[in-house]
Amino acid sequence: MPNLFQCGRGFDRPRKTHFSAYAVRGLIEREPLRMRKSYRGVRGYGWSTGVWLAGMKVRTMAKDPRFAATVVTLVALSLMASVSVFGSDNSAAAPAGPKNVRGYVWDSSWNDIQGANVTVKMLNGVTLVKTLYYDATEPDGLYTVTFGISEWDIGYTIEVTAKYNANEKTNSTAAVVGPLQYVNVTLEFTIPEFGGGFGTVLTVASFMALAVVLVSRRRGRL
Repeated sequence: MPNLFQCGRGFDRPRKTHFSAYAVRGLIEREPLRMRKSYRGVRGYGWSTGVWLAGMKVRTMAKDPRFAATVVTLVALSLMASVSVFGSDNSAAAPAGPKNVRGYVWDSSWNDIQGANVTVKMLNGVTLVKTLYYDATEPDGLYTVTFGISEWDIGYTIEVTAKYNANEKTNSTAAVVGPLQYVNVTLEFTIPEFGGGFGTVLTVASFMALAVVLVSRRRGRL
């Protein structure tokens, strides 16, 4: 039986007659293996033809619903693996111990306020997790409280409210990684004895009144 190439119907002898892809594939499959061209010890029509046949095979498989389902399953498994990796990274960043919250309470002139009442809340969104109190700030205005490991998490809101006499102010921030975090509060007033605006005016007025009294007494003696 003559070989396809001997008949001039193969790829080695291009002719005006062109076969469709499926027709060529049918001719190759019907030709006996022993009569096919040998290319470097491999039976077939060369590497280019092998690549073409592989492409045709993939194209045929792509039309199979089972092939599409397999691809979707592989993509889903890859996404799940990525999520698990990122999840392990997030768990590594979870709090490893208690959170110490401290800070200073000042007036509007940055003077330390001693004896201010401080309330510290740990919030998960709008949910209150824990409330701690510090009855009176230190002479330098410092307060400090500690939340347990189960009472805070990264991203929670730390809300600090300081109250001194009739003055009250709140400051809040997000909890970050680390065992220590500062949250300061500045009250919108100035303590008179610390030389604030009102205190300065009061002091000057007092000295002026005292000076007037002394001058008046001296003139009376004269």
